[in-house]
Amino acid sequence: MTEKNILNKRIIFFFIVFIFITMNLIIMSCSNPKVYKIGVLHGIGPIYDLTDAFRENMTNMGYVEDENIIYDMKEAIVDMEAYENIIKQFIKDKVDCIYVYPTEAAIIAKNITQGTGIPVVFNIAFIEGTDLIDDIRNPGGNMTG
Repeated sequence: MTEKNILNKRIIFFFIVFIFITMNLIIMSCSNPKVYKIGVLHGIGPIYDLTDAFRENMTNMGYVEDENIIYDMKEAIVDMEAYENIIKQFIKDKVDCIYVYPTEAAIIAKNITQGTGIPVVFNIAFIEGTDLIDDIRNPGGNMTG
């Protein structure tokens, strides 16, 4: 065999290996989409259960439960200590977002999540006089509602 034939075979071999590795990386990136984990704290009685509406809206935006989104549902009816413990557990579990209501739970979430980068979406919350957000147009920090 000539040196030219050996060189050509090596080039072809490395080209095939390169293609194989590239294809595997593409397949792996397509087969492992990001799965978002949302911590949901329902903090008032069942008459105001907004979690179904929240989940339905997430579905309308293209999130499919157990495919690209998982909900960690917690309930604590007007219990400040439980709110705090649940929010701390969400942080420990590295949720991607927290959905919380009512006002008291949202305030606790704001205080505990500061500096974590975890966005908090609140509902059924008073914003006047609570320092929950800076203002409606620019909520500030990681809070929105």
